[in-house]
Amino acid sequence: MEPSSQTLTKPYLIVTGFGPFGPHEKNPSWDAVQALHGKWDNEQKVPASLECVQGCHARTKSPLAIVHVGVGSSVKKITIETEAKNCGYNIPDVNQKCPPNEECCEKGSQTLKTTLNVEQIVAKINGSEAETGIEAELSTSAGGYLCEFIFYKSLAASNGTALFVHVPDYNKPYSVDQMGKALQIICETLIPTNTIRD
Repeated sequence: MEPSSQTLTKPYLIVTGFGPFGPHEKNPSWDAVQALHGKWDNEQKVPASLECVQGCHARTKSPLAIVHVGVGSSVKKITIETEAKNCGYNIPDVNQKCPPNEECCEKGSQTLKTTLNVEQIVAKINGSEAETGIEAELSTSAGGYLCEFIFYKSLAASNGTALFVHVPDYNKPYSVDQMGKALQIICETLIPTNTIRD
């Protein structure tokens, strides 16, 4: 039996978190994504290697938006990145590899910016602080590692409809449940609840 056209046309998101790397034997970004319990239809764990990151944005067709999540060891709030740079990728991945010429895309734009309403997302998270204890802020520096690399790739592939979210390390200060709630708010801001797939 063919799925209904309504099911096929419902918008959905790709939400990704990273696997272990460096000192992070477990990665809070993936645990936070798992706290969504599959509600957003396409949640993926991305190994922290250049090879795996390279094609991640192309795994699924036509999402409404792509939301990448990574751990930021120095961040203390849910940090919404607004842009990604094409060059300067000189930090080796888990396989001790860097991209050719330390760049993301040959002849790519120097900087790409998200077209998603990041101000609205931050306002929604901060508006929930009394209930959730979560705060958010914007950032223009995604770190120059695989986080920024995957963000640039997805911005280029999606015509700007991508987002990168840095979460703090475990309990510094947020629990996995709190980080999951922040991601839930982000997803609900991008897709109204009445368009969630069954």
